[in-house]
Amino acid sequence: MAAPQRARAPQRARAPQRAMAAARPRTPAKFGRCAPRGTRTNPKASPSPKVDNIDLDWAPILSWRDHATVLVGAASSGLATAFLAFRGRRPAVGVFVGAVVGIATRYFLIETKHQRALVEGPELGDSNSSFDEVGGIVVHYKVEDPPRTKEGVGRAPSAVLHASHGFGANCYSWEGIQGKLSEELDCRVVCHDTPGFGLTSRPREIRDFTLLRNAEVSLDLVDLVTEDLNDKGGLILMGHSMGCISAAHAALQRAEQTRALVLVAPAIRAVTGSGDKGPGWPVTRARGAIASKIVYAVIRPFLLVLLRALVRSKAFWQRGLGAAFSDKTKVSEETVDGYRRAKMVKRWDVGMIKFVVAQIFGGGTRGLVEGIASLSRRGVKVVIIHGEDDRIVPCSNSRRLAEIIPGCELKVLPRCGHNPQEEAQEAFVRELKRWYAAEA
Repeated sequence: MAAPQRARAPQRARAPQRAMAAARPRTPAKFGRCAPRGTRTNPKASPSPKVDNIDLDWAPILSWRDHATVLVGAASSGLATAFLAFRGRRPAVGVFVGAVVGIATRYFLIETKHQRALVEGPELGDSNSSFDEVGGIVVHYKVEDPPRTKEGVGRAPSAVLHASHGFGANCYSWEGIQGKLSEELDCRVVCHDTPGFGLTSRPREIRDFTLLRNAEVSLDLVDLVTEDLNDKGGLILMGHSMGCISAAHAALQRAEQTRALVLVAPAIRAVTGSGDKGPGWPVTRARGAIASKIVYAVIRPFLLVLLRALVRSKAFWQRGLGAAFSDKTKVSEETVDGYRRAKMVKRWDVGMIKFVVAQIFGGGTRGLVEGIASLSRRGVKVVIIHGEDDRIVPCSNSRRLAEIIPGCELKVLPRCGHNPQEEAQEAFVRELKRWYAAEA
């Protein structure tokens, strides 16, 4: 496993002026400047990431020159088709071709303006954000330490907790409890944006988007943020939904160091043996790499158009988060903006498609339940927390997992959906504190 290497953070830059000048007169949803590399600040000092010059509701407006380009392109292609190809006998064909060219030209002009408005991840970072190169990927992460004593002296954490977020999310999904967990469990809490999401850079290789690779990034990041600790204590690995797969693989790689594995609404099917048909990287890496590139090339044009239309829509995020919460009134504007911020990061769309393709060829779920069970038998505590009203991953799946995994402790939170760490923060922290105190 490659050792993490530090890289210089890109300088702050404004969004392209040509694109921003055409913005509609809306109130921008803003996020704050990122802290210098290596510095960590208390999110309690600025709990809401708000900022100056990034408008999440921005949409490009075509100029009169753009409209003229669309009309000229549509008219010329239509006339050329009708009179040159069919000598005026098929005017309907010319109209059709002209309409297609006009629509395509308009889409291209709008998309060009969208791409010019995108920025690098560090330009969207919060005041408590950090960026470092980990295994060749510039990773966005946040670290929270236990509060200082009354004398102003920092307390050494008794353990390190790493949290992996779910599909479509980012570090924001842990923000509400990161400080509370650090204080209540007396541990250093670190979370990062999985490659393909949030503000982490989008690697070139599809293999770097697998959840197995994200597990390696998690462990490298843990090593990086604990360099200053003489006694690192035990390692607690926590994941939410899809992030449980990465957390479990990380625990399997560091079984001797791992103290506990916390699975929050785990998107891990409760099946064992031959019944687990989850995706896995093909037998040969060369064959898998070739196949993934072919699939990526085929589906990319179609998924780009679909993803851009969906992800840029605020209503899309509102509906998605509404389905993840039992009480939809808890889905605030700040929550929606926290999730959709990544659409302003360069190459977000390409990264999303590569992530999807990577899961097809390297999801890494085969044999995972048996692996978690083996961890439990070796003394690693396995805790599952699930919302009773989860409509995305049924709570019944976690009940079956708890039956399969020996010594597993299951806690079902009432009146809670798929995101208990956000919807039921107090109950979530209380359950982890109760378990932690009993294990101490």
